[in-house]
Amino acid sequence: TDGGGRTGTALVLVRVLPANRFAPVFRESRYSARLPELAPPGHLLLAVSAWDREDGDRLAYRVVSQSGGAAAGLFSVHPATGELRLATPVDREKLAFVSITVAATDFSEVNPMSALVSVDVEIVDQNDHRPEFASAFYSARPAGPGPLLTLRATDRDSSAANSRLTYSLAEPDSASHAVTVDPDSGLVSLGQSALPNSRLIRVRASDSGLPAALTAETAILLLPATSKPALLFDRNFTGSIAENSAAGTCLTAAGTAQCLMVTARVEGGDAEDVLYDIVGGNEDGLFCINSES
Repeated sequence: TDGGGRTGTALVLVRVLPANRFAPVFRESRYSARLPELAPPGHLLLAVSAWDREDGDRLAYRVVSQSGGAAAGLFSVHPATGELRLATPVDREKLAFVSITVAATDFSEVNPMSALVSVDVEIVDQNDHRPEFASAFYSARPAGPGPLLTLRATDRDSSAANSRLTYSLAEPDSASHAVTVDPDSGLVSLGQSALPNSRLIRVRASDSGLPAALTAETAILLLPATSKPALLFDRNFTGSIAENSAAGTCLTAAGTAQCLMVTARVEGGDAEDVLYDIVGGNEDGLFCINSES
């Protein structure tokens, strides 16, 4: 009322909100998953699930943290379904294990409550690295039968199966050169007393990985004991080839229309004593070279 004796009325609506007395509860105390390192973004790990006595399954999920050195945003969770998915590619050689913390929060307007759960993710190594030799080319000058040299290759895959290497001759006719390779140690040996001419031997290192073994090759030039000691290239060579050229098309030497010729000479000898081979940079086999010219 006011001093004039008149009164006014108003309708006030009071909404009583239920007290939020219960926090969500996850159906599992801890989750675990195994993630292949070559899994694409969007790969489903699992779905976490929680329940609330007041809101039932109506909850909001979010990733709170992820440990183990994982970059932020590596995993994502669907806010309504709890599906946990890979967001960006992962490399087992850099990351072996991740622990993710996921929260489930109810929709209470008064004092919303949350629950946390841990998801342990093991990154499973896959065979995604080729073996690598320390050098793409070796040379040896055997004076007689016996060990020549020991080759060493490495594989960056982390599991024993994917990084265990076996050595072998890459060319079937290499056996006629009386050369053997120990499959475990990589020891290359010569079984004959001497070589009348130079020989180029290819050795392969293969891993034991699944689903498919990957290989690398290196070349060994075996020189006769009486040959001159040095093989010389007088310059670097530059060539070019047009896109979509047919197989068999030669590279052209820079500034000319002539086929590129790579020439070398043996010190004290001539080009007729030289064998040519591509020993690096041609992993896809796009190029070939005439071994004699």
